[in-house]
Amino acid sequence: MNKTLSDNTGSSILLVDVGNTRLKWMCVSAGRDTPVHSELHLDCDIPSLLDQCWVDMDPPVQMVIANVAGEGIKDYINNWVKQHWGLAANFLSSPAEAFGVVNGYRQPGQLGIDRWLTLVAARHNYPEAVCIVDAGTALTIDVIDQQGFHNGGLILPGQTLMRESLSLRTKIPGITKTDTTPLLADNTSTAVLSACLQASVALIERVIRIWQQEHDQALRLILTGSDAVALEQLLETACEIQPDLVMQGLKLMATLEKDHQ
Repeated sequence: MNKTLSDNTGSSILLVDVGNTRLKWMCVSAGRDTPVHSELHLDCDIPSLLDQCWVDMDPPVQMVIANVAGEGIKDYINNWVKQHWGLAANFLSSPAEAFGVVNGYRQPGQLGIDRWLTLVAARHNYPEAVCIVDAGTALTIDVIDQQGFHNGGLILPGQTLMRESLSLRTKIPGITKTDTTPLLADNTSTAVLSACLQASVALIERVIRIWQQEHDQALRLILTGSDAVALEQLLETACEIQPDLVMQGLKLMATLEKDHQ
């Protein structure tokens, strides 16, 4: 486990992405950023995990956090940061409008902060309309047009959750991983694994096709998240993978806000 960030300094900003299953972090300082570090937090003892991840770090001057894993882990992080560093962590929420992006939700705060951050990163990186697919524990699809308006999005279970739902609610025997994703399978494990991927791919392709027809313009497809590569292999639409897109947006928000202070 990565316990230290040797290139961290006392003038750094610690950026933390608390997803549904993983804790990711990096430090940003003048002229140099650390790599993104990642550890599983699901079903872990959170105080012990935080000790292992951060106890040997020099205290940052600021800590900015995107958390979609609930209030419990938020409280653990708050308490740990106050006890060890004397800091008040800044937990972000999705605004109605900022950084050139207009939130498409009727209640802006309901949009997951991870999704908001991918919109911020996409707006900063690409001038055209973009479809962002974050393929993690949940699979989210969001579209932002070339004016920066979030057109809304979709949420469905990610690949693991789809498979687990079948295991929990049916008598299908144990599903084992396979490297093949045929259109039609000749065994149960492959049938489940391939169907889950193809269902996600079909929805992505449908969103892109209909949006492009309705708006008479191209839509750039960006993938991020742990299952991005698996989806890319089946997609007919051209796409690119942007690892850690949430962290990119988090860094943009933290540094731009700091510049305006």
